[in-house]
Amino acid sequence: ELNATESAYPEDQALHQLFEKQAAQTPEAVAVICGDQRLSYRELDELANRLAFSLRERGVGPEAVVGLFLERSVEMLAGLLAVLKAGGAYLPLDLRFPKERLAHMLGDAQPRVLLTRRRWLAGLPYASGYTILGDGNPALIFDLRRLLEAGVAQAKVA
Repeated sequence: ELNATESAYPEDQALHQLFEKQAAQTPEAVAVICGDQRLSYRELDELANRLAFSLRERGVGPEAVVGLFLERSVEMLAGLLAVLKAGGAYLPLDLRFPKERLAHMLGDAQPRVLLTRRRWLAGLPYASGYTILGDGNPALIFDLRRLLEAGVAQAKVA
């Protein structure tokens, strides 16, 4: 019975809505710790909202796919929440996948946007046909400190 983790949850709410509810209830509680990075629910929600706004500006909404080509990190979690808040679908792309596998996945899913970091671009089979948002793109500096210091200029996205 060690894995008896089944729990009831509201089936009429999406994951990002449940997260927003938790962020409203416990804004200063720690939501995620990854290495030396630690974010509260409020900070993670604000980060995801800013990124979701940027994704919406780039046409992400229902039926739009966003690729996540990131290591397990706070940014990956923020990216996943942001895609859901923008109304899109996320495509997890493992950094360890061979280029042939990534090419097939990207060709099949046709993501509108790809969230990654400059250092991972060499691992992609090609880098055209979609907008790349990451630390090398001046349109969106995917940098936690900068995004959090800038605050949330936009209202909640979803």
